[in-house]
Amino acid sequence: MLVAIMALGLGLRLLLINGGIDLDESVTEYVSSSQTVSELIDRIVHFEFGPPLYFFLMMLWRKLTPDQAIYLALPSLFFGMLLIPLTYLLAKKITDSSKVALVAALFCAMSPLALFYSHEARVYSLFSCLNASAAYFYIDWFKNKKITSLIGFSCLICLIAYTHYLGFFFLGLLGLAGLFFSLLQKQTKDFFKTIPLFFLPAALFIPWLPNMSLHLSAGTYWVERTPLSQWWQVIASNTAALTPVPWVLGAFLSIPILIVIFFVWLKKKIELDKSNIAFLLAILIPPVFLLGYITPFILGYCRYMMPFAPFGFVLWAILITNKMKTKTMLALLVVLGLCNAFEARSLGSLDRSGLRQLAHDMNDKKFGQCLYLILPDFDAYTLRYYLRTEAKDNSDYQLVSFPNLEMQHPTPHHGYAATWTDKDNVQKLFDFLQQSSQKNLVVIRDPAVLESSKMPAKSRIDQVIKRLASTYERTGDIIEYKAKGRSFFVERFNLSSNK
Repeated sequence: MLVAIMALGLGLRLLLINGGIDLDESVTEYVSSSQTVSELIDRIVHFEFGPPLYFFLMMLWRKLTPDQAIYLALPSLFFGMLLIPLTYLLAKKITDSSKVALVAALFCAMSPLALFYSHEARVYSLFSCLNASAAYFYIDWFKNKKITSLIGFSCLICLIAYTHYLGFFFLGLLGLAGLFFSLLQKQTKDFFKTIPLFFLPAALFIPWLPNMSLHLSAGTYWVERTPLSQWWQVIASNTAALTPVPWVLGAFLSIPILIVIFFVWLKKKIELDKSNIAFLLAILIPPVFLLGYITPFILGYCRYMMPFAPFGFVLWAILITNKMKTKTMLALLVVLGLCNAFEARSLGSLDRSGLRQLAHDMNDKKFGQCLYLILPDFDAYTLRYYLRTEAKDNSDYQLVSFPNLEMQHPTPHHGYAATWTDKDNVQKLFDFLQQSSQKNLVVIRDPAVLESSKMPAKSRIDQVIKRLASTYERTGDIIEYKAKGRSFFVERFNLSSNK
């Protein structure tokens, strides 16, 4: 049965695998294209916000594969598929129930969140696998007292520390979960034996601390801190991420379903193992309430919940299999499967970025001889990547960006936000346009760009577009390059006809 579940998971994931890359993945591509370890570390420090393990693995992988977007996605596909049996093993270890384990594995196989991060060239599928594996060995120590479990646990938590800064948050929650489990099982001596192991990742992480400090000092300048008044959005979004249904449906239904389950439990006294539930809730409740405050939050921005998702799948599997009739459960799983298959097909129906199709149109000379302006500049590297890897020829494109006119690589952290508050940038751009020998300008605009007090990107881009419209004649209609991740508008102006 597990093999069939994995086959289903692979089929759903393959629907998304050739969607190309978007903004964050273009940073992965740039960093992992380093030729040496020292160059890799330097690029991670200046262009990324995390430890080096994932990027080191990607650098090794890219030395063996062609420079194409689909190969960037394959490591995430591998870890995304690996997460299915790991979720099964974790659920089986926690509950000693094959039925619960199979349902949890099925949730992992068809969860839209797990599907999405099984093709995005970022760290989250690897991070999720390491978290599930560490929890497996940790709970195995309490149940079987094997020294090999402590050895495996020690190795994994060190890898977690070098995978994502959120790993330390997870390790704290895992220790809390172990404390609750040991108290309910009256095994506190076994818990205290594991405490020294939690200091091992911190000790091994000391060489990376200066780089972590540099990353944290840059902050999340592209988005404002989440106000406490948005608590219900944070909780709904994070809970939906842990629910094996499409996100929008999960955001509306997950909390009401949990309330119904709670009252059913009060009335019918659903039989749940308190130690198992305490272990899972200790890992799940804090991120549901806190992620979005200690991490960036945009509604539906659930990447930081992915590493906790396997524990959510196990909890949902426990709740669904407990006292639910087999026929009812199977009918529910079929409905969930159909909803998620439809969601997967929808996600895979378009590219992740509209810049992919635009690059093909540029290559086909759809816009003729012209100057290209991309707004904002942090999308420029993604476009350059597609032009380099998917164009049919090696034509040079005259491409400028704003606010940095010549953005040849992803945007660095420190000092970048200040470029948006430079009042001279707009004038510098128009001085450049007036000196251009090209008669036609094609403006590529990201309509979903964010706005913050430190980086007023949206308002500055609107200012540029307004001035273009008042200075030059617009030619033709606005073209939209639709995508599931980031869509773009393309407008054309005649630079030789000042108004």
